[in-house]
Amino acid sequence: MGPRLWLLCAGIGLAAIACALRPGSADAGQAAPPDAGAQADAGEEPDASAPDGAVDAGDGGQDNLPSIRFTPPSPAAGQTVRAEVTDRVPWAYVDLGGTGPCGGVFGRWAGVDASDAGTWTWHFDLLGLTGGSYSLAFTADNKARSVVQAKLEVAGPTVCGPSRFIYGIHSWNPGASALMSGKKGWAVEIMLVEDPNRAGPAHLSRYDAIIAEGFEPITWLEWSWTTVPYWTSGCPTFAGGSADAAVKLGARSKVFVLGNETNLKYGRTREVTVAEYVSCYQAARSAIRSVRPEAQVLVQAVGPWNPETDCASGPYDHTAERWKNYLHCIVQSLGAGADGYAVHAYGGRNGDRDPSDDGEWGFGVFEATLAVIDGAYAGAAALPVHLTEWNIHADGTWPAYDATWSGFIGKAFDRLGSWNAAHAYRIKSASYFTYDLQGWEKTNLTASATALADFKSATSSSSYPSQ
Repeated sequence: MGPRLWLLCAGIGLAAIACALRPGSADAGQAAPPDAGAQADAGEEPDASAPDGAVDAGDGGQDNLPSIRFTPPSPAAGQTVRAEVTDRVPWAYVDLGGTGPCGGVFGRWAGVDASDAGTWTWHFDLLGLTGGSYSLAFTADNKARSVVQAKLEVAGPTVCGPSRFIYGIHSWNPGASALMSGKKGWAVEIMLVEDPNRAGPAHLSRYDAIIAEGFEPITWLEWSWTTVPYWTSGCPTFAGGSADAAVKLGARSKVFVLGNETNLKYGRTREVTVAEYVSCYQAARSAIRSVRPEAQVLVQAVGPWNPETDCASGPYDHTAERWKNYLHCIVQSLGAGADGYAVHAYGGRNGDRDPSDDGEWGFGVFEATLAVIDGAYAGAAALPVHLTEWNIHADGTWPAYDATWSGFIGKAFDRLGSWNAAHAYRIKSASYFTYDLQGWEKTNLTASATALADFKSATSSSSYPSQ
């Protein structure tokens, strides 16, 4: 990706703010948001002489600009801190980063705006802070220029280690953090793009609550539960609505999944072909990345074992392994034009209560799925994978998670953790389907005291990182 720059231009797209270029900055044709994933050089520590909670005002003069403000100003460990940098110069190629008690830290991009007074304010979120002192710098020109510096004190114990773990849930509800034993995990959220109130105030409040409990949301985007028209002629509408949702969610969600198991008919008028899915994925990914360049847009999980949809050019058996052909053709067609993959893995077939040694007809289907993905595109192994659904219901008989299933969840996480350690921690999350979803009471963790205890036991007795 080439050089990137913030241009603030009135009435243009989503920015809709005053146009300005600093002398010597890039041509207007190169305008784009800054790289929210860039990390400050830990070796270039900001000036430690700045007093706690204060900033080096630089060349701002009597108006104390440039400045950095933190909200809350005296955070506790685990709180999300919003950092707002204000200046009169429309700096280009900006980042916020520095060092803390556990090494390098960086701010997640959260937008920029301008005031009538001729100032610009850049917003960043600092996530996963442990207790201790942080030295931070707002930099421009790809970190070549340190514009303003500040120190931040975070109350609480200093605990260094993985910032996030693979443990996750599907369909959060308040109190789910009780399962996590203090660890940070993941939460899959469904968002229907046809909803005119998508990513509205109610959604944003929900996402804020999810994040406050220590989960990072993964947003699964669907048009509706009968999606076929929106994988075909209606795809531009779906793509535009997905981009709109991504903008409104902002830093609350970085990971998106487009669609779900479109090789199954399941409530649709028909299945979705490989060509239809690929075309619409490309359109929606492009729309999302145009407004959220740091977003990860994952290829959907296909329905494992399902025989409904095939791909004639796939290399697998065209009777028993049609789902593999479908997935192979999608991954092969997209190649480098995908950001990662969602996967589904179910165990418990025929009452098997131990996922440790399951083959591809059980929980081990996650390995079979990844083998298909890797065989379809040579670069796939370098891309992140999220298990967005897994549980004990491989054969659809919906057994209750009673005492006879005790230990299943822990053994599943043990298997994923061992596999990950041997594969560069490729699997970033594994979200149990479901935590508390209306209409899915037979799969809800909240319906079983044994399941809840198993999940909590797994998070307290193991520490499988997602990175």
